Amino acid sequence: MQYVLGDYLPYLVVLLLAWPINVLNAYVGYRYIVFRSRDPVLRELPRFSLVYVVALVANLALLPVAIKALPFTIYVDQALFIGVVFACSYLGHKYFSFRGGHRGHSADTSSHDLSGLF
Repeated sequence: MQYVLGDYLPYLVVLLLAWPINVLNAYVGYRYIVFRSRDPVLRELPRFSLVYVVALVANLALLPVAIKALPFTIYVDQALFIGVVFACSYLGHKYFSFRGGHRGHSADTSSHDLSGLF
């Protein structure tokens, strides 16, 4: 989004616009691939989003500092931040977002049905 919108919008606005897209994308991956959760989406998604709200606030505060202090482009600065968020958010999701919804790894594909959305 920065590449497409960066000439028209400040980078922090682009970050705010990208956040919901990123959270929903990450949620699908964590829910179905990493944790194989069967809990209702409406119960998990708010907890999941809260983990990323913390990351968003930290990103909004630290990205301007990184841009001024580090000799990298905004793309490299953000990639470094995403690496840290990825590692930290896994723990947040394991112990907060998906606690109780983890069903383990099995060959059963019935965990991918959409009947548990509500």
